[in-house]
Amino acid sequence: GGVRALHFNDASPAQRVVIVGGGIGGAALAVALHNRGIPYRLYEKDAHAAVRKQGYALTLQQGMSIMKWLGFDRDKDMVSHGAISNLHASFAKDGSSLGAYGPPPVAERKSGRDKGKHNLHIPRTALRDVLFGALDPDNIVWGHEIEDYTERKVFMGGVNQPSHSIIAATFSNGVKVECGLLVGADGIYSRVRSLMYSKAQSDPNLWSLMQARGTAESRDYAPKGDNLHFLDLMVILGIAPEPNCHTQKQWVDGQTRCFTMPYNTSHRMWQLSFPSSEVAAIRHTGDCVALKSLALKQ
Repeated sequence: GGVRALHFNDASPAQRVVIVGGGIGGAALAVALHNRGIPYRLYEKDAHAAVRKQGYALTLQQGMSIMKWLGFDRDKDMVSHGAISNLHASFAKDGSSLGAYGPPPVAERKSGRDKGKHNLHIPRTALRDVLFGALDPDNIVWGHEIEDYTERKVFMGGVNQPSHSIIAATFSNGVKVECGLLVGADGIYSRVRSLMYSKAQSDPNLWSLMQARGTAESRDYAPKGDNLHFLDLMVILGIAPEPNCHTQKQWVDGQTRCFTMPYNTSHRMWQLSFPSSEVAAIRHTGDCVALKSLALKQ
């Protein structure tokens, strides 16, 4: 608000921030930089926004305070894209009630004191669209997948003037961009993170810095590729039509949980989770018929 932005192309490399990844995290960072007039550019490997969905919906609780800090109004900018829930009920496997809370007392609803106390559920795709809507379209670059980056020190010349780094990010289409800060917001299989760990293996100074900042524990911790740990749990997600969807419900038995909440005002999303070996989980992900049969069995 009121901050005059320095255009990315007019800024020196040291002033620029390059964000790799056009998901919610990358978009939110871009909005924060945009609001403060800091030159940024966001690069996303997808060719355009409609290439793939952003997945499940989110429940904005503490996240709503972040959206407000970024300059968004809950009722004006957010509610029309999602759904508000007013009841959370829990049931046993046989359908008997275990408890519930909400909606607010009638007196609060009539007086308006309950405003803002409801959970807001919004599809991730819709939330990203809201964030992108606050950005300069010229600073969202589609169809660019990062391939590598290099870093060089630039010395200011004076005795008491510190040096700074210039990072050159190279993309798979041959485009090369220089910046003072490269941010990896490219998801769980982050290419930026993988490159960083790879470079740290051969740079003792960088590895010591990562340890000091808590981003690495030891050289053995560095992932070989993307070394994720399976939690012995399978989670199946789905979305089903349901008009006027405004409640959260869950069925539990101590092992299996089926949780549902509004996706938007016309659809409900569900999440079925239960213990599973990694071998069984991988086997079922390639067979939709078997996956559905397993879900119904659970």
